[in-house]
Amino acid sequence: SAQGGTPIPITVHAAGGEPFVTSPVLLPGGTTALLHVDYPGRGFGVGKIGVIDLKSGEFKPVLNGMSPHYLAPGYLIYGTPYGSVMLQPFNLNRLDTTGQARRLLESVSSFSDVATRYDVSAGGSLVYLPRAGNGAMLQLFRRDGAAQVLSTGSLFWVPRFSPDGLRIAYGGYTERADLADLFIHDLATNTDQRLTT
Repeated sequence: SAQGGTPIPITVHAAGGEPFVTSPVLLPGGTTALLHVDYPGRGFGVGKIGVIDLKSGEFKPVLNGMSPHYLAPGYLIYGTPYGSVMLQPFNLNRLDTTGQARRLLESVSSFSDVATRYDVSAGGSLVYLPRAGNGAMLQLFRRDGAAQVLSTGSLFWVPRFSPDGLRIAYGGYTERADLADLFIHDLATNTDQRLTT
């Protein structure tokens, strides 16, 4: 719970062998969660996004993709192994997709075919790392379609919005390619603050 307590292990029961599980996202109500399940050694792009019942551990695959996020009132945002971020209508009662998926972005950086480097706030703003040949940019993509470069550098990873949506924490390399730190970008002042050294 948010107040702490003893962690309870959950065994994921998924057909197809021993699953490699990433990107858990609790769904409203707290009894189910979105997961990305992959099967090592089975090839590129075979990962599934699905819903797990937190009591039974039963996993229901929903679609191909990775790095799922739920956006109220009823959308699933997810990445593809080919660098796209998609928006898919999602029914919380049926725990399944409805309607057609729509591509929001292309050429988004990914990690090892299991994670697309983006995050979305509860208000619908999206931050992502574009694929880049020399260097990288941390960009904010707003619901109205406006894009804003927040920071530039040699590499960024796992951008995450603060709960109030006013700041973004991210990892990044700075002066040396072998040293990394955590940073916080303040959206109100458009400034970065180094959190770790």
